[in-house]
Amino acid sequence: SSVESHLSEIVATCAYFIILPPLFTWFAVAIGLYVRSRNRAMITALFGGCLWLGSTMIFALTLFVFLDFRGNSPVALFIYLTPGYVPLLNEIGNGELNRGFGRAPLAITVFILWHGGLWFFLRWWCLRHADRLMRRGAGS
Repeated sequence: SSVESHLSEIVATCAYFIILPPLFTWFAVAIGLYVRSRNRAMITALFGGCLWLGSTMIFALTLFVFLDFRGNSPVALFIYLTPGYVPLLNEIGNGELNRGFGRAPLAITVFILWHGGLWFFLRWWCLRHADRLMRRGAGS
């Protein structure tokens, strides 16, 4: 139904804007902790974020448009894991989230669990290893 389609798109977009900014922030913090030079860390984080988002959008776009891929295959779950999934659907538009895969709740759930899990893992890793990576030990 049209209402269900719009609700699914709203939930997916909200999840996208709630989860991905802190995920990319902790990604940048992890790069900043690991790379010593400030400029190199900024460029690496920007390049890595663009590569991560852009490459997954190209992959999903290839499956959607050029291969006319539809979601009756287990391969569809890999598309749900890409951070470029929601912007791609906004570009394709017209309820493609429900029409194309027909499994909007599954797509949204997998997206939230995968990216939310990555967010909390990166947060945990950064906080756990920050002292060692910034060379601040207990004995200092």
